[in-house]
Order: sequence, then structure tokens, then C-alpha cells
Amino acid sequence: MSRSANDRGAPFIIRILRKHITEWTGSARGVIFANPISHAFDYLIIHAIRIATFSAGWRIIAVYQAFRNDAMNEEMEDVYRRLKGMECELLSKGVLKKRYQFKPLDSLKALRAFLPQITVSDEIARTLNDSEKINSLLSLARPDTLTVTLDSLPSAFKPFSDLAEASLQGMIYFFKKPGHITWLISAGKLFVRGLDSQKVADSLFSLLEEIAHNLRNMMKAYSVTRQ
Repeated sequence: MSRSANDRGAPFIIRILRKHITEWTGSARGVIFANPISHAFDYLIIHAIRIATFSAGWRIIAVYQAFRNDAMNEEMEDVYRRLKGMECELLSKGVLKKRYQFKPLDSLKALRAFLPQITVSDEIARTLNDSEKINSLLSLARPDTLTVTLDSLPSAFKPFSDLAEASLQGMIYFFKKPGHITWLISAGKLFVRGLDSQKVADSLFSLLEEIAHNLRNMMKAYSVTRQ
């Protein structure tokens, strides 16, 4: 059952994101699904994670459905295959003053051993690195992890996504016959209660929005519009 973002019994992460979402629901496995006020993406998936030795971290995944299953054709399947090689991740250097830079996802190199058709590209990474707004938001939000990837698992494989071999076989299957084009902007963050957690949460949400806007603009260049 969906619950209001203003529900007093809401988890900590929902309370600090309440100005950005309309309603949320939780699953038995502790995963939260939330509807954003923003139209930059379609919905949020949130769950607790462990960051280093801490257990108070959260992963927030903004889901942008660029091209749905019932609208896929051979042209869009080729678009998915080109985009797959553009997945990227955030690197950080420094302790007190962190420096951030996006680069192509490391795991793409390993995946190319099974799918040599993948062409690794830094197109998305360069676009994000060149954005002054994204760089400003990164300095405020200071995410511990951040990746920009495509949903690349058929639904039948998702219950086994924690198994490396099943996940690999699912990606290979999906690459050969992609069923949709859906971007996942995933940020991991350790929130310390009372230490500007609201400001950090607002900055992190704005960062997810800005990355989604950049993806939308790029998708227009590929003649892909939201269905």
C-alpha cells in the first residue's frame, strides 16, 4: 500500500527526501519504491547498504525509462547496443577536498570478453565531466558511489542477479535481444543525521535530476523519445 511522503512513520531516508517525492511503498525485503515530483525520471528504488564499515548508507536509484518494451524495434535495439558501451562510473580523489571525474564503467572491459561487439566510449562521461552544474552538485552532495548504467537483465534473470554467472548470462541474452532502454542512475551515500543531512539529500536529488536531464538530451540526439 502506498504511503504519503509526510508519514511520520516513514524511514529516515524518506523523511529527508519528502519534499522530492509524492508517495512511497516498502517491500518485505526492505526495498523502497518512491514516486518523484520531478519529471526527470520515472521512479526511485531505495535500499540500505553498507559503506566501508558503516551500515547507515543508502543507495538511491533514479529510473528513467527512455524506450519501453512495446516500442522496441531493430533500430532501437542497435541504439541500446551503442549506449551500453557508454555506461560510466564516478571516481573520486582526495580526502578533505574531493575531486570527481566520470569514466567508462570498468566492468565493460570484462564484459567485452563475452560480447566483443561492445564499443567502450567515454561520450556520457565527458558530457557529465563538462557540466559545471553537475560538478557543483557533486561538491555539495559528495556521493560515495555513483554509476550511470542501462538496465541489462531480462526479468527472468533478476531474482538471480546476485549470482555472477546468472547475471552475466542475463546480460548476454539481453544484449542480443534488448527489450527496452532504461537508464539507472545509482548513487550510494552515507548520511550522518544532524550534520547537514537535509542539505546533502537535496543536493544529491538535484544531482540525480541533472544527470537524468543530460541523458534525456542525449537520447533526443538518438531520436529516442519517451513512450
